[in-house]
Amino acid sequence: EILNEINKLGDKYGESDVNENKIALIDYSSPNIAKPMGVGHLRSTIIGQALANIYHKTGFSVIKDNHLGDWGTQFGKLIYAYQKWGDKEKISKNPIKELNDLYVKFNKEAEKNPELDEKAREFFQKLERGDKRLVNLWREFSKLSVKEFNKIYKKLGVDFDIYIGESYFSSEADKEVKEALKKGIARKDSATGAVIVDSLDVPSFLLQKQDGSTLYITRDLAALRFRVKTFKPDVILYVVGQEQTLNFRQLFELSKALDILDKVQAKHTGFGLVLAGEEKMSTRKGTLIELKELISQSVAKSKKILLEKNPDINKKELKEISEIIGVGAIIYNDLRQSRSKNISFNWERMLNFEGGSAVYLQYTYARINSILKKVKSTQLKKTSNIIFEKDIEFLIAKKLMFYSIIINNAQKFDFPHLIATYLEELAQIFNSFYNNVSIIETKDKNLRQSRLILIKSVAQVIKNGLELLNIKVAERI
Repeated sequence: EILNEINKLGDKYGESDVNENKIALIDYSSPNIAKPMGVGHLRSTIIGQALANIYHKTGFSVIKDNHLGDWGTQFGKLIYAYQKWGDKEKISKNPIKELNDLYVKFNKEAEKNPELDEKAREFFQKLERGDKRLVNLWREFSKLSVKEFNKIYKKLGVDFDIYIGESYFSSEADKEVKEALKKGIARKDSATGAVIVDSLDVPSFLLQKQDGSTLYITRDLAALRFRVKTFKPDVILYVVGQEQTLNFRQLFELSKALDILDKVQAKHTGFGLVLAGEEKMSTRKGTLIELKELISQSVAKSKKILLEKNPDINKKELKEISEIIGVGAIIYNDLRQSRSKNISFNWERMLNFEGGSAVYLQYTYARINSILKKVKSTQLKKTSNIIFEKDIEFLIAKKLMFYSIIINNAQKFDFPHLIATYLEELAQIFNSFYNNVSIIETKDKNLRQSRLILIKSVAQVIKNGLELLNIKVAERI
């Protein structure tokens, strides 16, 4: 029954309607304007897209929201740096690199001259008040940045339904401050004039600076109200690093006190760091590895391995397959372990054909595909007369039965790694079977047909599972 179901449903096998008529809004990626997308944003992007796929597979209508970091004091720093040291011609040729260099330069100069930070605050205040010249500059930086981000998203196979940055909520944030003051949830500090929230069951925090500027949490509050009102979601996921745990505790408690989160479940789906050596990467310190560079490295390494294994491969296939393997290696390196753990990059492990990698699964799929190409399609038709001879064949069939349960658990606990673990276990059982049984040379016609249908089902589930993780397969490797 299970093998016939897999062959009948194909790409749809594993889908369920357990969350039918529910809406999930997933906030992920959220890179900062005018900075290169580094591997720090890689985790949010990869985990968020995988969760969007998984939620959709269990019946949710999913809204994918890229909440761009396009507001805040850092834009005061950038505009100051641009006006003091910027070269318009250089920026038009290589916008993100040049703007990032200016930001790094500002922070180095500010360490020597702390007065620059005050200048940056003044520039941001002017921007918040709508200074036309500064707003035009900021818009140009935003446009150039999104164009660059989209190139990387295309390579990763990531897409969004909406791009609404922090700036969209800056004016609404003031209304949230007034509402919190009116309800007695926040108070104005008599000494500084800053607005503080210290009435909730979380550590106290600022809602508005003494100069009247908004903060991340104020804009997040306005964004949360907008999302609840506009999209009426059942659940909102914030796929953001674990270091922001306290910030989200404060945001959710404040939202409940303001009756924003009445029937909506809001979850912080946190994850560990991406490390460079043993340290967290930083734009400020200039230690960020660009995502574009990481993808290029992975594709180049994949190309080298493919040429060693198959020197006669044609150029077109080499390009296509090395991109599938290279991008898959980066995604899987993240998703194969619990999102709560820190990750680093070990190329030997990431591109290991023997196990624990995307290419191991992709190669298993290609291996099965190679066997199936050698037989007639009539031998793969639906049959009620499936027979098995060895215990391992029953083990594979039983493993295939659990696929939809694994997807539901991955959705319920927001853990994409459950799918990766399952796929590796399935591939290991199949490869053990493959190494001990000659499928094509099975003499009994019915047993051979049963085995072909069995391995075709394995290939289908590996393909479906990798697609949930946003990883492509190649028909041959």
